[in-house]
Amino acid sequence: MGVHFYLNAEVTDFEKTGNKITSVVTHTQPIPADEVIIANGSWMGELSKLLGIRILLQPGKGYSMVYDPLSRNLQYPSILVDDRVATAPIGRWLRIGGTMEMSGHSDYILPKRVQSIYNAFKKYYPAMDLPQPDTSKAWFGYRPVTPDGLPYIGRHSQYANLTYAGGHAMMGVSCATGTGILLNEIIQHQPTSINIDAFNPGRF
Repeated sequence: MGVHFYLNAEVTDFEKTGNKITSVVTHTQPIPADEVIIANGSWMGELSKLLGIRILLQPGKGYSMVYDPLSRNLQYPSILVDDRVATAPIGRWLRIGGTMEMSGHSDYILPKRVQSIYNAFKKYYPAMDLPQPDTSKAWFGYRPVTPDGLPYIGRHSQYANLTYAGGHAMMGVSCATGTGILLNEIIQHQPTSINIDAFNPGRF
């Protein structure tokens, strides 16, 4: 459908003319652009610095572990609200994840965080015989967290063709479809389906 993916292309700069971005510069080539959408998750603030824009955003690290195969598994996904842990069973495969660690972009894994997820699961499902987690094999990822908990969705006043989409924290996958609809409306210069004033990327 005319989509091109530039894989492993690191953005190093932007070319501008007046109040418009004319191209996205990568380490291999500049990519001409009529519209620019910044939607790179927890790295949004760092990329925005190349445009002279200050975006307040913190990476919130979450951990998870996978057990596979299991002879007995949960039948339904669950959210263990009091302990901030979620479970996702698929066949004989089980993923357990949670926590929100505000430690920047760090590859260091805190064993106590991984252990707390395991302990919470055992509290709710004591009959499930899961082995102690191997903290060295725990997965982690970064959630983009804004100061007020609301995402950045909309055009930035500094450039006429710059739109932001991110900062959904733990709701990124759930909100992706709605955000995509809003982005389409914005770049097509159409009225948005909902009022997005609260998501203004220049609100701080």
